[in-house]
Amino acid sequence: MTELGADFYAAGATTIGLYFHATFWKNGKIEKQFGPKTNGALVQAHGQDLYYFVSSYFGLKENVNDYRIYKNGTELYNLPLKGFVWNDVYKSMGFMEGADCYVLAALDHAVYDRTLRIWKNGKVLLDVDRGSYTVEGFYVKNCDVYTMGLDNVGKEFTPVLFKNKERLPLDLLNAKTARVGGVYVQ
Repeated sequence: MTELGADFYAAGATTIGLYFHATFWKNGKIEKQFGPKTNGALVQAHGQDLYYFVSSYFGLKENVNDYRIYKNGTELYNLPLKGFVWNDVYKSMGFMEGADCYVLAALDHAVYDRTLRIWKNGKVLLDVDRGSYTVEGFYVKNCDVYTMGLDNVGKEFTPVLFKNKERLPLDLLNAKTARVGGVYVQ
């Protein structure tokens, strides 16, 4: 969700027939809608410009086909995601810092062998091997990428926090299993 002037924008998807259609609302009314098998992942304002982040998929919801970013309705970037696996295609994995657009996707090579790929303005910025790590939060500050999620080993889920490729300490108070939310950097 974002504001631009006195207007409020939200992103999501509506079902038309058998498929989801990426839908963006302005003050509660549909402002822009995309074709079938798409999801509105994020809407963000920068200056007087409005950015739409749209994922498209084929078959099951995990099979994301591409991720597109539009500026004021005109396609800016198209990131092909063939072979990438998302835990939930309806979860936002886009982020903006100023006018820079970031997208994160997870590539599963095998069980417990995952790579996170982060794009900045349509170009690969960072590939990070994360094992069985599942991203729950994503934030960018001064071109540093912070991710927070869960490392899934067996039946235990351990919260982990990374800055770029470096794992940061996280006090868990001796808990073996936990849940996490998002990450925000001041």
